[in-house]
Amino acid sequence: MSAGEAGYRKLLADIERVGTPRGRRTFGRYAIEGIRLAERAVRAGIRPSHALVSTSFDDERSNRVQSLLRELREGGTLIEVAPDDVLLTLSEGRKDGNIVTLVTLPASRTLHSLIEAAPVLLVACDVEDPGNIGAMARTSLAAGAPFLTVGRSDLYHPRAVRIGRGSHFRIVHRHYESYDDFAKECAQENVTLYASVSSGGLTPRDLAERLRRPAALLMGQEAFGLSREAIEASEERVTIPMATPMDSLSVSAASAILLYEFLQRT
Repeated sequence: MSAGEAGYRKLLADIERVGTPRGRRTFGRYAIEGIRLAERAVRAGIRPSHALVSTSFDDERSNRVQSLLRELREGGTLIEVAPDDVLLTLSEGRKDGNIVTLVTLPASRTLHSLIEAAPVLLVACDVEDPGNIGAMARTSLAAGAPFLTVGRSDLYHPRAVRIGRGSHFRIVHRHYESYDDFAKECAQENVTLYASVSSGGLTPRDLAERLRRPAALLMGQEAFGLSREAIEASEERVTIPMATPMDSLSVSAASAILLYEFLQRT
């Protein structure tokens, strides 16, 4: 049951708070936007703790909307109703922004458990663009490769969640605050590191033939690539051949190509 203006304003403040990494860590939740993501969360067995919906969404008589609202209420989600313009401002005008829900951040997985899940790991090293991170999450899930984020790579940024299209609800993931922490734990678990570089590396097919598992495929940001430290610490480097010279492919596209080549030989 809605608590009126005081209730939706408090929930609005909480949603805005989890828009930052610090807020998510403090509050232990992240926000998902739109009916499709809310439906996918429920289907994945995830129960949002709170939902902020627009007045027009709450009044919508369609079976789809009413079914979702009923499932949320039956699952214990606290629903607050706010004027349409509040949700429009919150979503910056996006058409699916008439419902925003809060979901509990999943418990952190150990690297050992990730290796047991699959022998090849996809690693985003300081990939700052949340759209790229969301797309890499989808690629990781589709390939069946656990997803590791390092440093400034933020899987639960609101845009990363939107671009992830529900992959966040099923992905196998671990985050490291620094490259040093990541590299140290990989050494302890005998994970071999492989660096994706724009030139000078082995072809994906050649590297796939000599890949040692468990393996971590390191991907850097599109503008600057991986750090020198990450490249030098890697066992081998891999470069995707391109017919027309260019700086790089999108990091999500490159991830998909490399994972396909590696995993079909697993």
